[in-house]
Formats: sequence, structure tokens, C-alpha cells
Amino acid sequence: MSLCKPGVLMGILAVLLYLLFVFPVKYFPVHDSGAILITGTSTGIGRHAAVELAKKGYTVYATVRKQADVDSLKKEGVNTLIPIVMDVTKPDQIASAVDTIKKGGHKLIGLVNNAGISARVPLEAHDLDRIRSMFEVNVFGVVSVTQAFLPMIRENKGRIVNVGSLAGFIAMPGSASYSATKFGLEGLNDALRREMAPFGVSVSIVEPAYVSTAIASKSTGEAAATRWVSREMQDTYAWFFADFEEKRLKGEALADGPEVTTKAITHALTSRTPETRYIVANTYGIPAKIAALINWLLPDRLGDIVLANDASISGAASKTAKGTN
Repeated sequence: MSLCKPGVLMGILAVLLYLLFVFPVKYFPVHDSGAILITGTSTGIGRHAAVELAKKGYTVYATVRKQADVDSLKKEGVNTLIPIVMDVTKPDQIASAVDTIKKGGHKLIGLVNNAGISARVPLEAHDLDRIRSMFEVNVFGVVSVTQAFLPMIRENKGRIVNVGSLAGFIAMPGSASYSATKFGLEGLNDALRREMAPFGVSVSIVEPAYVSTAIASKSTGEAAATRWVSREMQDTYAWFFADFEEKRLKGEALADGPEVTTKAITHALTSRTPETRYIVANTYGIPAKIAALINWLLPDRLGDIVLANDASISGAASKTAKGTN
């Protein structure tokens, strides 16, 4: 009966709250200056973060693949923003970037793996070479860049921020290939965070839903269908391609701007207590954190209906199979 006393219950609650919210907090060295490398900065999330961090006084090495993007970044007029050509799939360019930063005279205190490519295509219809290319950028590119710069990051007790996606834990129709790369990044990020803990290196992942970026606008169902998805596959997956462009445009119309990801990236790089993961933005007006909670709480079959419109898909697929309209 004594366990029911208010004082005892409050004590138990206090211990639980401490174990859940205070004890797990980890503190890391804060760097007010130094160099940060950000990949994939020609547009969108990477570009916005690079410009804003450079304005805060950090020396930002912003990687792009084309000289035209180098020229575009220079027009931002920020002296501490240094664009360099570096394709994350080309070892020679990565090695050259390592030399550039070593000779730059600034300690590398941050690495942001942002470069990525996307496509929304049903798995059966997705060209295998294109899937391999996606893995080369989204997974092996992250591995290659991280391995190359980790000695400097480790020596300086810096930070690593990986830009993942809501698709890294919620797999929607058409995202099998892309989600596979982002699910993989989730595992890579968690393991790397634990490997780096003894060295005082923070590793975080930013998991945005819809953000207004070039990667989102390029991954259109219409473009995929007209460029390289066969007519047979277009007909078979008519339920997917029929209203995909409409859904994409709706998602973009409700999308947050890249400032939400920049805020998360900045916190991960500069806070004394960086979070391990940052779920940001929204999907069709639903906050990403709510979508993540729904995905976690619901049984798979119910989640299929709520998150993937499984009921309408089944109906449309049935009509397609029967040859009806």
C-alpha cells in the first residue's frame, strides 16, 4: 500500500523523467569558427544551408558538379562561401577536395552529406541502371565522402550531419528504390554515431518530408513515364501514373521552404546538445513528426490504408487487371 503514496509515485515519476529526458542528453564541443563541407549545394536544401552558414562566419566549402553552379554560388556575394567541383561518385574529385580543405588553413569542423537523387517509379518499372546510380549517390557517395573527411572531423571533434528523408522510414508506393537508399542511410547514420561516440564526434540525421527543392521538382511521374518507362509499364501501373503529377504539384504547393532544414542542420552543427535526428517539414500539410508517429503506431495493414491509400490502389489495380475504366 505504501507504494501508492503520492510522494512515492512522484519519486518514481521523477526518476523515469530523468532517465528518459535528462540522462540521455550528451554534450559536445561547440565550434564558433572553422570550415564546413556541404555536398550537393547547387540548389535547394544544400544551397540554402551553405549560404546561411557562410553568413554566420563559417568557411563553407560548397560542392557542386558543374562549373556553372560554381559561378552561380559566387554570385551570392559571400566571401566565406567557397564553391568547389566535387562529384560524390568520383574518388579523384573527392581526393582533390580533401587537399583543397587541408591547404585552406581552416579546421574542418563540420560535414553535411546532402547530395542526393530521387525518383518516384514503381519498382517493376524502374530501370536497374538508374537504381544503381541512385545508390551510388545516396549511399556509396555518403560512404566515400565520409571516409575521406572523417580523419579531419575526428581530429577536430567536429560534427557530421546526414540529410535523409521521411522516405527513410515511411515507404510509399513508387519510392521503393529511393526509400531503400534512405533506409540504408538511417542504419549507416546510427552505426556511425555509435562508432564516433568515443571520439567526441556528433553524428545527426535530418529527415525532411516535402521541401521545395530541385530534387523534388525533377522526380515527376509524367517525366518518368514519357522518358524511359515503357508503355506496357505505364498501362500496368496506370493507377500510379494517372494522378501522380497532380499529387506532386499538391505536395510542392504545401511544401515548406529550405529554411526548415537549414535550421535543423545549423542546430546539429552548432548546438552543445545536438539531436540525433531531426524530423522536419510536412507531407501534404501533415507535419512530418505526426506522419512518423502514425507510421510507428499503426499496424502495417492499417498503415497501408492511411499512409499509402492502399484501398484506392487496390481498387484501381483491380480495374486495370479487368480492363475496365
